[in-house]
Amino acid sequence: MHSHPADILTYYPDLEQCLAETDETFGLIILEILKAQSEENNRNQIKRPLSVHFILNQWQMPPRVDFFILKTKFEEKLEDAWRWLHDAKLIKPEPGLNGEHGIVIVTELGVATSRDQRALLEASRVLPENLIHPRILARIWTDFRAGYYDKAVHDAFKQVEDETRNAGGLEPYVSGEDVFKRAFGKGSPLYPHCNKPQDEVQLFCVCYRIHRHPPSHGNTKIEPKAAARMVVLASHLLDRLDEIRARAAAG
Repeated sequence: MHSHPADILTYYPDLEQCLAETDETFGLIILEILKAQSEENNRNQIKRPLSVHFILNQWQMPPRVDFFILKTKFEEKLEDAWRWLHDAKLIKPEPGLNGEHGIVIVTELGVATSRDQRALLEASRVLPENLIHPRILARIWTDFRAGYYDKAVHDAFKQVEDETRNAGGLEPYVSGEDVFKRAFGKGSPLYPHCNKPQDEVQLFCVCYRIHRHPPSHGNTKIEPKAAARMVVLASHLLDRLDEIRARAAAG
């Protein structure tokens, strides 16, 4: 016989406590509740739909003068945490009509995510996804959210190196700073489309040397915020390369 899944009161006997939580921490608590209920649903014929209302209905508090004020604050906190769960791809709408009415399921990533994963919280706090080139984000997102910041930085600059090599029509064995020196140098298909080729060489080489090289030689203990800044810088370089390639394609 299985016990009833935990609810919010299990984690917050005094529900005012959750109002002081960050959206991410509260979101991971909600995720634990959703996962427990999902497992219960799999065992029983009668299933409880997982939605924001499922959590909202767990609000219990003795009547008091500021009851409605606190309830409103709780609803706002819940909406923010729920939005974060969606943005972090830990939950998603259930396929079909149920999903259109707010019913969700826990994703594979959500199932694999525990509420003590600090790296996931750091990723949501410090990684400005809107400033990161989509191809770099696709390459580093999993490692960054898992806390492998060195690898994320390494791979961000490796993406710049690989794409510059291809854009410059260079052989696969050309690597490191030589990629940028040759890709933006005379004779390269990119050279005529660089406003100041030598400046591009210096910019790409210096950024690559300072930020990509050290992480490639072991764990340098990069802090999350520092890693995020480096990834954004790599994204800036890749954006510049895209601009040069666009000018080359336009003739």
